[in-house]
Formats: sequence, C-alpha cells, structure tokens
Amino acid sequence: MDEADVPDDQGNHNSCTILNDPNLCHLQRNCEDLSDIIIFKESNILPDDEKMAKSINIRSKDYELEDGILFYMRKLKYKGPNKEEKFRKLLAVPKALQNDVLIAYHDSNFGGCHQGQERLFETIRMKYYWRNMFNDIHQYVKTCEDCQRCKRNFHGKKTPLNPLPVNEIFSRWHMDVLQLTPTPDGYKYVLLLAESTSKWPEAFPLKTQQAPEIANVLYKEIFTRYGAPKSLCSDLGQNFMSSLVKALSELFQVKRTHTTPYHPQTNAACERMNSFIIQSLRMYCDENHTNWPDLLPGVMMAYRLSPATQSTGSSPFAMLFGKEMRVPLDSQLIPKETLPRSSKDYLTKVIEH
Repeated sequence: MDEADVPDDQGNHNSCTILNDPNLCHLQRNCEDLSDIIIFKESNILPDDEKMAKSINIRSKDYELEDGILFYMRKLKYKGPNKEEKFRKLLAVPKALQNDVLIAYHDSNFGGCHQGQERLFETIRMKYYWRNMFNDIHQYVKTCEDCQRCKRNFHGKKTPLNPLPVNEIFSRWHMDVLQLTPTPDGYKYVLLLAESTSKWPEAFPLKTQQAPEIANVLYKEIFTRYGAPKSLCSDLGQNFMSSLVKALSELFQVKRTHTTPYHPQTNAACERMNSFIIQSLRMYCDENHTNWPDLLPGVMMAYRLSPATQSTGSSPFAMLFGKEMRVPLDSQLIPKETLPRSSKDYLTKVIEH
C-alpha cells in the first residue's frame, strides 16, 4: 500500500491511501469482522465454536463475494415492478480503511465539508458498510474539533405549513441571495438556486444583487441549461420583483411565486442550502474570509453528493444522473463497474436505479 501526499486548494497536504484490488482483498481478509465471512463464502468452513459459527452463518447471508472482494447487500425499502426485493451493493470496509472513509466524506473540502451526523451517515451508506457504522460516525462527528468550534447547535421551532406539491424535475426552482464577506475581486453575494424535486443546488458569486446581474445568471446558467421551469419561487425582494426579471420570466413562460414574511419556510430548499454553505465555508475560509468564491464549488460538490434526508432520501446527483457521485477515495476503493454495451442498456440501468 502506497501513500500519496495530495495538496488541497489551500496548500495543505493530506495523506491519501492509494489502493488496488489486491491490497483491498488483503485488508478485508485480515479484518476480524470480515475474515471469517470470506473464508465461509470461499470454502464453506465455519469456526469450531458453535455460537460463533451460527453468527457467521447468519451474517454471511447479507454478503456477496465478487472477484475476491466482499460486498454487503443492503435491502432497500422499495421493491421492483414485480414486487421483487431490491438491494444496494456496498463495499464491506475493513477496519484499516474505515477512518479513511470518514476523513474523505467528512473532513475533505471537496465532498466532505464537515457534514452533520445524519447527513454523513446517509451519504456513506450509499456506497460503504461496516458493523456499528452509525455509532462510529456519531462519535467521529461528535469529537471533531472543527465542528464543535464552528457549528452552531440551533434548532428553531417549526411553523406549521402546507408543503408545496411534488413536481417533475426542473419544473420549479427556489431562489435566494446570501450576503458574504466582500472579496478583493468585488464579490459580495451568492445567488442560490435549488431545484424543488431533486434538491439539485446551484450557487453563483455576485458583485451586486441588482436585477441585471441576477437576470443574466438565470438566463445563462439556469433557463438555457436546464430548460424553462414552470415556476420560480423567491422572496419579495426588489431584485426578484424587478421588471427585468419579470420580462425574462415572461419570455420563458415562467410563473413567479413568492414567500411571505410569515411563511419563509415555503423557500426552505434555499434556507437549508444557505445554512450548509455558511457552516461549510466557516470551516475552510482564510482568516479574512475572502477566499469563499474559490471554495464554493467544493461545498456544492458536498451538497450534491449527500442525500436530502428530510425529503427524497437520495442525493441530488443520483436523482439527476441515476448513480452516486464519486469522490477521490471511491476511485481507489470501489472496483470499476462494467459499462453497458449500448446506450439503450445504459438508459435501462439508469431507470432501474
């Protein structure tokens, strides 16, 4: 196993384990939680201890051995069209690599961004599994010094509100503006957009929050890329109520809806993203807090790959592309899938996901 010193975008160096399949096989076979299961799968041999043998026999039913690598088969809540059970194949992580997974999905500023316990657990369990994983993640986040220093533990009272109906993807976007520390380049704001159904986020640095700049982003980055939505939800700010934004909406036949001062939760998709961005940037910004435009893409990566636990249960990336986003560690740990031979086969695979 080799160690590579990988610099991040702030010049810090993180030790990264470089693996190949033989190394992974070796680590799994030397892990006390996995070795007996692998032996039983390969040779049908159980320990002499009756209690241990019974435990391994039961546990092994949840695992599959594929090309010498052990995977855990997690049963999904939903079933297929013919009521057959559906499973998600997860890499069985040996003890020697569990900390690497936690670092990659929690500490890294491209894909991690110090997510909270629930969000981190839901993200990792899309690809990986080990025994007592939930407790390990809980303890890791609880003892993270950066999280304790930078995060605010605040839970406001929820106001009763009828939720907006679920629409087809890209039919409704939520929009808001976040003000941050001015940068030497003149950026002061972030235009936040969240697609209502998939929770897919977009964030664009702005120098002003005036209508011309906002309308330009909407035209170039949203309407012409994802198509014209049916509606656009925002607050009653003058920048969103301007004649220019109104004219652009009319051109693309977009209905504009607005939150009210009494029910800002209607725009909750942006509110959650707002909090996530602020907390994530607080972890990585320089002492002047002016390098946030450079860090914003990594924060968006973390948001896109983690499941929206309060709504869809899937990551925004998976909702759009039919597969989970890869982070650098995944390329070293998870064996490459064989791609379908035709575009039709690929489309079928995406739909089945």
